[in-house]
Amino acid sequence: MSYLKQYHLRIKTLSPVFIGSGDSLTKKEYLFIPQRKEIRFVNQQKLFQLLESKNLLSAYEDFILGNQKDLYFWMSSQHLKQDEIRSVQSYSVYAGNAMDTASGYNLTGIQLFVKDAYGRPYIPGSSLKGAIRTAILADMTYKRNYTDRISGYLDKLNSNKWRKEFQQESENVETECLNLLKYYDSYGKEVSAKNAVTSVMKGIQITDGKPLSIDALTLCKKVDFSINGNPGKTNVARECIRPGVVSEHVLTLDRQVLGAANLDVSSIQSAIQHAFEIQSRYFLSHFPKIRGMDATPSNGTELFLGGGAGFASKTILYSMLKDESLPLTAELMKRSAAHHEEDIEKGVSPHMLKCTQYDGKFYLMGRCEVEIS
Repeated sequence: MSYLKQYHLRIKTLSPVFIGSGDSLTKKEYLFIPQRKEIRFVNQQKLFQLLESKNLLSAYEDFILGNQKDLYFWMSSQHLKQDEIRSVQSYSVYAGNAMDTASGYNLTGIQLFVKDAYGRPYIPGSSLKGAIRTAILADMTYKRNYTDRISGYLDKLNSNKWRKEFQQESENVETECLNLLKYYDSYGKEVSAKNAVTSVMKGIQITDGKPLSIDALTLCKKVDFSINGNPGKTNVARECIRPGVVSEHVLTLDRQVLGAANLDVSSIQSAIQHAFEIQSRYFLSHFPKIRGMDATPSNGTELFLGGGAGFASKTILYSMLKDESLPLTAELMKRSAAHHEEDIEKGVSPHMLKCTQYDGKFYLMGRCEVEIS
């Protein structure tokens, strides 16, 4: 079909990227080898077979129910040999700075990265399309004037049903920008613009990325930087794609559908770049230069992808309200979470920068380079 055009879409991770599978492990469900800074994920069937052969199932039950949380230490204490312990692993990843071995270490639960049926990590096309959709909306709304809606938004936040009403207002903006296609039902009646079938985003299809090797994974801990540049580590660890990994996708554009919004490959690339500039201006620029922060340059087309990248990478409030966005964003943050009472005074909302640490450097979470050819 002449109106369909395919492109090679290449994502390069400039920082750790987390796209969760929804699964997680407790502190007792993996092996941490401190000497190697290595996390070994356990094949439960092999573990039970080993423990049964060693008459250790009862002792393992006591471990699970007890206060001891280090599975590797426990297995070693049961006089299991290193090759026996190694035999129960399914795969291993580098733990990096996620476990602080210099001053002892605290085990933590681990959120797992999405994987295919063969256990290989990959970047879903749906996650990538969602991030591009946000970028397109940011670009579109920046070019319009929404400042006259600020008082209405603030009124909605004072309502008892503010979550529902705010969500509805957000959907209204998206409908105005994206739901531009005309369809008619079998009775000749025009389909409502609120119906998702009228969205021009149906003209963008992105395949799942090619499966990546296990060595593309690393373990990263959540690090939040304050407006003063002070880091605060939390007890959350994520299995992430490490920096420098390339994910390859096929991008298919339906030019007939996208024409309703004057979108093509060039304008989509420009939207991605513009959305990053908006986030930099109204959010990232308010934080001080952080010592030890990675500053790897990109090709100029950057996208924040996946979980843990923070509110600023998911919202279009900055693009809609520009310099007037702070009061509304601060009020929204105050109602959604604790410790945002002073956001206006601090000059930015939210007032924490979502980062992580890998191989001795700090990184903005989820930063990627996009290339379409």
